[in-house]
Amino acid sequence: MTIINKLTIRNLRENKKRTMVTLFGTIVSVAMIFAVATIGTSLMDLLQRNAASNSGEWHVSYSDVSGPEVEELRSFDRTGDLILHNRLGFVEEQAFLEETGKPFLFINEFNEEGFSYFPLELESGRLPESEKELVLSTAVRGVLDEYELGETVVLEYGNRVLEDGSYLDEHQFVESVYDEETNEYIDSEEVFEVVGERTFTVVGFVEPPSWEPAWGPVHTAITFYDEKQLVSETVTDARIVADRVNRSLFDDVEPLNEMLGQDAVFNDDILRYHGLTPNDTLQTTLYSIVGIIMIIIVIGSVSLIFNAFAISVSERSKQLGMLSSVGATKRQKRNSVYFEGLIIGLISIPIGLVAGFVGLAITFYFINDVFQTTMGISEELYVVIKPMAVLIAVAVSSLTIFFSSYIPARRASRISAIDAIRQSNDVKLTKKTIKTSRFTTWLFGMEAELALKNLKRNKKRYYITVFSLIISIVLFLSVTFFTSTMTQSITLTQQDPQYDLSVYSSEGTSDYEQLLNDEDVMEFVRDTQMARELSLIGQPRVEQIPERMNEQFQELEATAESFTFNVRAIGLDEASYSDMIENAKQTGEQRLSDHVPAIVVETIQYPDDEAGQYVETTAIDTEIGDTLSLDFYDWENEEDVNISSVEVIGLTDELPLNVGNLYLGDVVLIMEQEHLNQLLTETDEFEPDDGTLYLKSEHPNETEAAIDGIGNERLSMWNQYERVESDLQMVFVVSVFTYGFIALITLISVANIFNTISTGVGLRKKELAMYRSIGMTPRAFRKMIRFESLFYGINALAIGLPVSFGVMYLMYRTMLGSFYYPFTVPWVALGSVIVAVFVIVTLAMTYAVSKIKKESIIDGLKQENM
Repeated sequence: MTIINKLTIRNLRENKKRTMVTLFGTIVSVAMIFAVATIGTSLMDLLQRNAASNSGEWHVSYSDVSGPEVEELRSFDRTGDLILHNRLGFVEEQAFLEETGKPFLFINEFNEEGFSYFPLELESGRLPESEKELVLSTAVRGVLDEYELGETVVLEYGNRVLEDGSYLDEHQFVESVYDEETNEYIDSEEVFEVVGERTFTVVGFVEPPSWEPAWGPVHTAITFYDEKQLVSETVTDARIVADRVNRSLFDDVEPLNEMLGQDAVFNDDILRYHGLTPNDTLQTTLYSIVGIIMIIIVIGSVSLIFNAFAISVSERSKQLGMLSSVGATKRQKRNSVYFEGLIIGLISIPIGLVAGFVGLAITFYFINDVFQTTMGISEELYVVIKPMAVLIAVAVSSLTIFFSSYIPARRASRISAIDAIRQSNDVKLTKKTIKTSRFTTWLFGMEAELALKNLKRNKKRYYITVFSLIISIVLFLSVTFFTSTMTQSITLTQQDPQYDLSVYSSEGTSDYEQLLNDEDVMEFVRDTQMARELSLIGQPRVEQIPERMNEQFQELEATAESFTFNVRAIGLDEASYSDMIENAKQTGEQRLSDHVPAIVVETIQYPDDEAGQYVETTAIDTEIGDTLSLDFYDWENEEDVNISSVEVIGLTDELPLNVGNLYLGDVVLIMEQEHLNQLLTETDEFEPDDGTLYLKSEHPNETEAAIDGIGNERLSMWNQYERVESDLQMVFVVSVFTYGFIALITLISVANIFNTISTGVGLRKKELAMYRSIGMTPRAFRKMIRFESLFYGINALAIGLPVSFGVMYLMYRTMLGSFYYPFTVPWVALGSVIVAVFVIVTLAMTYAVSKIKKESIIDGLKQENM
C-alpha cells in the first residue's frame, strides 16, 4: 500500500463523523437499490408460481396429436419435458347431484410428467401409477361407499350430447332455450353417450384442483396415461415444458406449427410474468416504476456521496498540496480520492446488500397474509435473490460511488502546492464578489450582511450546500407526489360504495333508532346515514353538459340536444343532510320555492374503457342557483313524464355512503328525505319508506355481530366491507412500500444536509474564531448563523421548488396513459418541505457551531485542515 493510500485511510479514521455519515448514506442507498430490484424479481416469481398453481407449469400446447407427432414434439430442441393430457370422459352419478349439486365425474389422464408440472395437492393416499388406478376430488369422498380409499369401482365413461348432436364440455350446464309459442324457457335435452368402461382402484384423494370449474357440473378424477395407447389413438393435449424461457420460443415453434397443421397455444398466464407475452404492459409498467425509483435513489445517493468527497477534498487540500510539493503526481492525488471511494464501497456495498435482504424479509413476513388476501392467491411472498438483482445493485452502487468521486478526484489532481498551502484556491476575494446591497444591512443589520458575505466568499462550499438542499427538496417532493399519485390511481379504481354495512327494516326509523342507541352496535361506528334512492332522467341545457361529454359527442358525431343525464336522487335523514351541507365546497340559499333544493356532486371518478383510463372529471357544469329539469320514465305508458325541477343550493365532491359505480353521464343529487318524497309523489313509485341505514365502521365484522346479537328478525343486513376488503388492502400494501421508501429517502436527504452543512462549518473554524476574536458577541454570532441558515433555505427553495414542480408534472403526464385526473399540488408536502428545510438547516448549523464554540479562540485561529 502506497503512502498516499495510508494517508487516505488515516484521514477517514480521523474524520469519523463524516466517514460514518457517508457510510450510512451509501449503505441505505445500496440497500434500497437492492431492495427495489429484488422486490421486482420477488413479485414476478410469486406471480409465476401462482400462475403455475392455477394452470400448470407448461409453455406451449398442441391438441389432438398422434403417436408419431408426439415423438416429433419430444425431439424438438426446445422441449425440456412433455406433458401428455387426455380427457377420457364423463361418469354419470346421480348421487353426486343430490349431495354436491354436480352430477358428473370427469376423468383426466396424465403421464408422469403431467403429475410433476400440473398443480395437484395430494390430500391422502398416492398418485396413480397405472391406467387402472384413480385419484378423486375430496369433494366426493363419503358420498358412495365405492368411492373410498382402496375400493375397486367399475366406471362407464362417455360424452354428454345435446339433441342437435353438439357435445358439452366439463364447464357447461344444459342451457335453456326460449320457446316463442309458450313464451317460456325450456331446458334442452341431454343424452349421456357411453363410449367405454374401465375398472379402477381408488388410490388417493386430491384437493379440488384450480382448473375444476367451481360452478360447473363435474368433480375431478385423475388416472395415469399409458402412452402405448398412442399407437392407435390421439391424445387430447401435448404440452411442452420449454428447456429455457425466452422470446425466441415464439419463432422456434413455427416449424412445429407447419408440421402439425395447427397454431401453438401459449400459456400466457406463465409467459406474461416472464415478460414474454406480446402487447402485455405489465412488465413494462413494473420495470418503469422500478426504473423511476432507482433513478431517484441514485440521484439522492450521488448528491450525498459527491458532497462527502467534495468536502473531503476541500478538507485535505493543504495535505494534497504538501504531497504535491514533495513530488506527488496528479494521478496519485486523483487516485487517492478514488481509493477513498473504493474503501467506502468495499464496506458499504456488502452491508447494504445484507441490510436490504433483512429489511425485505421482515417486511414480507409482516405483510404476507394481507398480500395473499389482497391478490387472492395461495402462494407465499418471500424474498427471491437472483444473481441479476445482486449484479444490478452492485453495478449501480459502484457506478454511483465512482461518479460521485469523479469530479472531486479531478479537482484534487489540479491542486498546486502553493495554492493548497496558502489555501487561497477556495476563497478568492474581489470587491465585486462580496458586494452586498445596503438594503440588507439597513433592514436586517450587520449580522445579515456578514452572513451574506460569508456565503459569497466561498461560493464552491455555498453551491455544494445549496445543491444538497435542492436535491433533497426535489427527492422528497417527487417521491411524495409519486406515492400520492399511485394511491390516487388505486383509489380511482375503487368504484364501490363507501359504506361497510347496510341494514334494512320495513319498520324503518324505529328499528334504526334501536341500533343507533345501542352502545355495542355503535362502539366502532364512525358514520351513519339513512338514505333512499330514486332514479330519474335529467334534461340539461347545452351549457350544463361537461367538456368530456362534449368531446365524446364530437367523436361519435352526435348532438348535445338529445342528451339526458342519469340522475340518482338520494334522500338523506336530517342529520346526514346537515353534515353534507356543512362539508360542501359551496352553498347558497334556496330562491325558487317551486323547485326542490338539492346538493350536486360536482366531480366523479369512473373507468373509461374505450380510452383505457381511470378518469376524474366534472359530472355537470353547474353553479349555485342553477336549475335542472327532471323526468321519470312511465313504464306503463312507455313515456317520459316531467316532474318538479331541482335548484342547486350546494356543490360537493363527497358521495353519500350508498353511492358507487358512477360513470360519465351520471349526476348525483343529494336532498332531504321529505324532498325526495315530494318527487316520489309525482311518480308511480311512492311508498312510505324510511330507506336503508348505512354504517361506516372501524371494525365492520364486530359491528355486524353486535347487530345480530340484538335478535331483531325484521333486520336484513349486507356486509359490503367483506366484498371490497381486498381492494382496501391493496392500498395498504402500496402504502407500506411507498411510505417506507419515503422514510428511507428522507433519511438520505437529512444525512446529506447534516453532512454538508456541519462539515462545511467545521472547515470554517478559523474564520468563525476570527469574528469572536474581534469582539462579536454571542448574540450577534447566533444571529449571523441564523441568517446564513435563512439564506441557504431561501436560495435552495427558489430553485428546488420549480424543479420539483417540473418533475412532478412529468410524473403526472406519464400516468395519463392509464389514469386521467387533474394535476393537484401536494400542498401538505409542500408546506412540510418548506418548514423542514429551515428547521434542518438551522439545526445542522446550530449543531456544528456548538462544537466550535466549545473550543478556545486561539485553537480556532490555529486551525489546520490536515
